[in-house]
Amino acid sequence: MAISSINMLNQDEDDPKRYSESCVLRFSIERFGCHIPMCLARELGDNPMKIENKMRTGHRPNLEWDNSSPRRRLSVGSMFSHSNGGCSNLSNASMRGQFAMPMHTDNLYHFSALLLVDISGFTRLSTLLDVDPLSNAINTYFDLLIREVEFFDGDVLKFAGDAFFAAWIEKDADEIDDLEDATTKAALCGASMVEKFSGYEVPGLTSDEALLDVHCGIGVGQIAIFSVGNNETRREMLFLGKPVDQVAEAETMAKNGEVAASPEAIALLTETCDVADNIIDSENPRVIAYRGERYFEPLEPDDFDDIVSQQQQFSYKSSKVMQSLKHQMSLYVHPAARLEGSNVVNAEIRSVFTIFIKPEIIPNITGDRAVDDKMLSLLNDIMNVTIKELDRFKGHLRQFIIDDKGVVLIATFGQRGATFPQMVTEKGLPATIAIYEALMIELDVRAKVGATFGKAYCGVVGGVKRHEFAILGPSVNLAARLMTSKDNPGILVDNTIRQKTCKRFDFLTYAPVKAKGYADLVPVFEPRSLIERQWNVLEGFVGRENELNILLSIVKQMIKERNPTRAQFVLIDAHSGYGKSCLAMQAMYSIRRIAASHKKEAQVYKGVCEDSEQLIPFAVFRNILLSLLMKHSDDQYDYDSDISSVSGDGLDAEPTFMSDNLCRARLHDLCKEMKKSEDFVDVVGTYLLGLPSLPSKDSANGKAPSPNDLVDFVASIFLKYSVNGNLIVLALDDIQWMDSLSWEVLELLLKRGKNLFILCMSRPNAVLQKGFINRLRKEKKKKKASYFTEISLLPFTENDTRDLIALALDCEAQCVDDEVTKYLYDQSGGMPYFAQELITNIVKKDMLEWNGDIFQWRCKLKASEHKNMYTDLNELLLFRLDEMKSETRILLQVCAVLGFEFSLSEVILVQCKSKGKLRNKQIRKIHDLLKETDKERILVESGSVEPDFQNEKTTDSEGAEKIFRFSHAIWRNCVLGTMLKERKCDLHRSVAKKMENQVIVEDKIEPRFAIKLVHHWKACDEFLKAGIWARKIGVHYSSRLLLHQQAKEVCLNAIQMWKEKLLTKAQSGEFVAGFHIEVLNSISPEELECLGRLHIDVGKYYSNMMDGTNAHLFYRNCELILEKSSSVADLKNRTVFFTLYSGFFALIQSGVIQDDEKVLQISLAKKFVEQANIHEDPVHIARALAMHSLSLAGLGKYQEAIDIQKQLEKIYLVDKMSAAIIREYASDRAAQNYGYSVIWREICGYHEESEQQINFILNDLLPKMPMENVHNSMIILYGTLWVLKEKGMARKAEAAFKTFVYDRYYEFFGSNSSTFFFSIYEPVKFLLRLSGDIQEESFKNIEEYKDIKDWVMSEEAGLTGKIQTIPLCAMGRDTHSIVAEICLLLAVDQSQDKNDKKKLLEKGYKQALISQSYTKGKPAFKYAESHSERVLENILLKMV
Repeated sequence: MAISSINMLNQDEDDPKRYSESCVLRFSIERFGCHIPMCLARELGDNPMKIENKMRTGHRPNLEWDNSSPRRRLSVGSMFSHSNGGCSNLSNASMRGQFAMPMHTDNLYHFSALLLVDISGFTRLSTLLDVDPLSNAINTYFDLLIREVEFFDGDVLKFAGDAFFAAWIEKDADEIDDLEDATTKAALCGASMVEKFSGYEVPGLTSDEALLDVHCGIGVGQIAIFSVGNNETRREMLFLGKPVDQVAEAETMAKNGEVAASPEAIALLTETCDVADNIIDSENPRVIAYRGERYFEPLEPDDFDDIVSQQQQFSYKSSKVMQSLKHQMSLYVHPAARLEGSNVVNAEIRSVFTIFIKPEIIPNITGDRAVDDKMLSLLNDIMNVTIKELDRFKGHLRQFIIDDKGVVLIATFGQRGATFPQMVTEKGLPATIAIYEALMIELDVRAKVGATFGKAYCGVVGGVKRHEFAILGPSVNLAARLMTSKDNPGILVDNTIRQKTCKRFDFLTYAPVKAKGYADLVPVFEPRSLIERQWNVLEGFVGRENELNILLSIVKQMIKERNPTRAQFVLIDAHSGYGKSCLAMQAMYSIRRIAASHKKEAQVYKGVCEDSEQLIPFAVFRNILLSLLMKHSDDQYDYDSDISSVSGDGLDAEPTFMSDNLCRARLHDLCKEMKKSEDFVDVVGTYLLGLPSLPSKDSANGKAPSPNDLVDFVASIFLKYSVNGNLIVLALDDIQWMDSLSWEVLELLLKRGKNLFILCMSRPNAVLQKGFINRLRKEKKKKKASYFTEISLLPFTENDTRDLIALALDCEAQCVDDEVTKYLYDQSGGMPYFAQELITNIVKKDMLEWNGDIFQWRCKLKASEHKNMYTDLNELLLFRLDEMKSETRILLQVCAVLGFEFSLSEVILVQCKSKGKLRNKQIRKIHDLLKETDKERILVESGSVEPDFQNEKTTDSEGAEKIFRFSHAIWRNCVLGTMLKERKCDLHRSVAKKMENQVIVEDKIEPRFAIKLVHHWKACDEFLKAGIWARKIGVHYSSRLLLHQQAKEVCLNAIQMWKEKLLTKAQSGEFVAGFHIEVLNSISPEELECLGRLHIDVGKYYSNMMDGTNAHLFYRNCELILEKSSSVADLKNRTVFFTLYSGFFALIQSGVIQDDEKVLQISLAKKFVEQANIHEDPVHIARALAMHSLSLAGLGKYQEAIDIQKQLEKIYLVDKMSAAIIREYASDRAAQNYGYSVIWREICGYHEESEQQINFILNDLLPKMPMENVHNSMIILYGTLWVLKEKGMARKAEAAFKTFVYDRYYEFFGSNSSTFFFSIYEPVKFLLRLSGDIQEESFKNIEEYKDIKDWVMSEEAGLTGKIQTIPLCAMGRDTHSIVAEICLLLAVDQSQDKNDKKKLLEKGYKQALISQSYTKGKPAFKYAESHSERVLENILLKMV
């Protein structure tokens, strides 16, 4: 096509100094004209303003063409000026698709000769040449071929990689002579090409290095030509019809240097040419020419010389018209070639993500306009849905074409304007999946998709006057190969994509393929999200119509509501094998279809609860949150899409951990928006989401978020990221195994969500009989829960069973014999999974035959062979197991022991004991056996993730870990049922031993694997080891995450092991704390210690939850167990007693456990001293003495307490013992007693001893304590502060407080953290400052006093709870007394006005009364009582 000259293409369109606006527009039009066929250019050029305006209003314009210039080729005017009989205008009413057609076509059908020109050698060439020589070689060769098309009066319709379509379109569809002439021209053109340019040597290369070659195919007949797309961003011109199929078939049989023609084309050639007899009347395409010879000769000489130099010119008019024409033409041009001011001739080698999409439709035309309009409409919808998704991810549509592969769309990322950081993970693969799903959901069109990432040639391909932007290279060829693979399940990708995205997606492995440009077989994978792998793929759905209708009616109502007021919750419950997951999958598919039909989007989030994850916090929401953080990248990060200065080679070359860092960055921004601390970010990111921890950050030092904070945060993230969706679907399977915190999140989502549909599946389970679900059921009975629906699945009916058989046989239901249906229904009892297994077995054994009307039992089959085939499902599964090789059965037993889901590395850990080559051979054998079980649908490969075990190189060469699971829980249970207990124990023990050293990574426990380890130790009766690991998990949960409830559940689960040990044998006899006495007497001393410590841990977790009753119970049970077990005498390490007594005592002191008479304290103290003396360890003796003295002080026996304190002082050596005491008891309890003793000495009047003790504390004790342990320092110093203040040394007290506590806290933890006594820090500082100013009569800071007054009058002041107040009373002063005195000191300040004084005194009075309620008449709080009485008296005096 000769629209523009090479000079025009190289002009700078953006130079306003050189060109007027109209000149710039003209250059653009002529440049874009080179990218589209002549027939389309004529159509657009007729009257662009009318096209643009009328198309927007749905009317067909009358098009006119300026014929003042000679025609180079057949005009578009000829295409549309003749109406085809019976064809009406294509109006919006006739196009019933979701999207309006961009251009209306009066004359759709045209007779045409079509030539497909296929070039070979480009792939080889791309490996030998740099980008510029490669571009020159490609385009030089294309230009030679395109000049031949132009010479023979043809029109290049479309490029297809290293091929192109040329057409000779007839002016008058009724004149068969014109089609004969067109066919002759096409044949002559093809023959000329192979004669001149086959075996073409590339300049600079020898023929041995590389040759370019060409072969052609010719077809003739009626084609439809039309445009699809929109009027804003992108269009494509399409053509389809039988000639397309003909040229594809002909080109396939032609070799390099040959031209083949279809039988239809040869028949027309015989009318205008002398054709060789051997190619006439063939039913298949035949070669009509090759280099050096052709098998046809025109009867009349051809003469094309008179039109060689002719050139089509546009008649340019107003600037407005030209602007419209430019816009119209640009829609057909690739976005990378549209860039104004860029030299589009320049080519590049770039890293490109290529997507080939093949919608599974048959694009036929019938000649019936009404029928064909529906096909055109569907093609237009496919185009627009694809564009919509690409626009969302900012990708490019390279091409939409209909060729021998069918309907094919090609999309890309990586060219100019579509290059991004993390392009493969963030854009390419998510867009691939989104397009696939959108076509299926919105149009009910399934597709086959192939995607690759690699180096590719990007640039203009073609001749000077006709070219298109193209992407060429081996990775592009591979994407096309994957798309057409017979094994393609929907989406296949290459290994490069898998490597870059394995953090976010799972991948199933498929057989490698041979691809053009690759020396070796190419690995192939199917991508799945981390969540999708846990759901079975829905291969067919029958039955459950009523249940499905209930679900969909709820959703339809939600969609109809403009502003839904609250979420909806549906629970599907049924026994295993009844099809809960299948019903849910079908419902989700239908929901998305319904939403699409209402022009809305349904966002679906899915999760599966695992039996092994019941004790893992937020287990089911972990992957959902990660998916949300990754999916909504554009909400927080908007990359510049016009990156034109780089090739894109390095932009996606980062290792996969960048996805984790990006997730953490988004999480950080989200937490900042929600005003969460850095420690909160680290806890959520590291411990809940499994993201890499921050460098040089010890989150354990900061304030861990509370469980309520975490629940609220998880729910808030989900609602925040899903709030923009028209409908949000949250589907959770097997919720009977959901962890307790996930239950709380679910309850919060139901309460807060509005456009949220929650769909849960569960087996009947005791867990659902209490808690959240039980409350919903009760509210439903009272008709107060219209938002809750419960569906219980019943067995299949006989008709459902018939439908299931028909699905398996791929026939209609009425084609199944009644006898077969009744038998299967009776045998299965209507259990869908059992019926399905029976059907599979029957088909496999070829027990049915087709008699012409129905499928029935095979005639030769004996009645007994099917009537009593299997009595139950387990028998059937056992039969299938027995048919397998013994090594396969053994492997399945290993897998069953590992769990419902397991990794390849776990299997190899157990099975492979060899090294070197023999080990590799064993691994390959395991691979083969696993594939065998996959074929039998016993196991399924559910994906690949990062390796779990760092020390085992059990993954493939790229480092991805393969994940397998049982296809159904029934299979696992069946396999486990075939195993002896001893065999199970041996396998569990083997797994546990090898896992044990790999559960802790970087000094942190990975709970998921640690809980698996506990399970394995428990299953092989190694209770001691299971208990030790359970304690470690509990400490991890409690200390790092404040998840005391979850820590308690882990430890209780471990305690239950021993309780169940003799449960079946010992129903009667003596029980101690829930344990049979035989159990306690049979366990080893080590087990006894572990069991005791588990009870102590549970008591501690209960106390952290402020449950004093249960805390007391478990401490008491621990004491009973230690007393009653005969193994206690053999305990080598008796420190368990010290931990018990110390922890028990601390709870009593804090008031969590009531002991008003101090009987329990005294008893514990005596026992502690007794055990410490037996142990003869000064560390524990010191702690015991400290506890004894505290218990005496609690009774008001201060002199006796001082006497015990003096015994302590004789043995306590701070330098030698402090660290050991802290290691055993978390704080230096002995050193803390020095602080208490200051108060005791003051009470007893030993003021000189008190002063000496204060000096020792300030000069010798506190400086040697760990500075970061501010809680420990606070207890040591606290009593000293008030004694110093009362002695007129408030400034000294203030300095000590700031030095050892206040400043150290902010140094080590910061303002966003906390500690047990943090609420007292500000009151202490304020009171000491005020007292110091008064004692020294120093100048007061007015602004500081104002701040103190504002604080003390706030609601925050004086809100300290009981759990902090009681210990403070024993230490000298409680918070309320301090706040009351601050109010008093501020009230006596002469600068205060009367109103403020009154308010201060009123608050001080209330706080003093609260203090009195804690201290009055309590011997243990005598010193604190004296302060509160004095403050109260002074306030009353001032109030008078």
